[in-house]
Amino acid sequence: MSNQHYKVRCRGIILFKDRLLTVVHAGELGKIYALPGGHLELGENVDECIVREIKEELDIEPKIGRLLYVHIYEARDNSIPSLEFFYEITNGEDYFCGDHTCASHAYEIEEIKWISKDENANILPSRIMKDHQNGNLLSDEIRYVYNTPR
Repeated sequence: MSNQHYKVRCRGIILFKDRLLTVVHAGELGKIYALPGGHLELGENVDECIVREIKEELDIEPKIGRLLYVHIYEARDNSIPSLEFFYEITNGEDYFCGDHTCASHAYEIEEIKWISKDENANILPSRIMKDHQNGNLLSDEIRYVYNTPR
């Protein structure tokens, strides 16, 4: 395990009026909602990554809050596993009425959707949707989520 490599991603949990901002990335198979964010670049730290990625996708500067989740995902196809950091974005109201079509990487986003607690959306990782429905997304402790292939 010591020689294992990971893709590192940073994603934002953006809430406003009990709704969670999600995106569908262009080219994804099926309707899988993700939280905005993306890959860490060489020489970049996670704080820089989350700011850059959200600004690229949504054209609004995020205000970074607490680290809420760490997600380790090992794919079934034996590809490189992912390590994802999910941060609270504290200025959710700025995203609610924003025109995200001017973002430099808007072409990467097929759909932007605010998901209520009452909806049953396919969000990855699934723990995010469960915690959203239960009103437990925001917490003072970091939650660790592991998805391993079956």
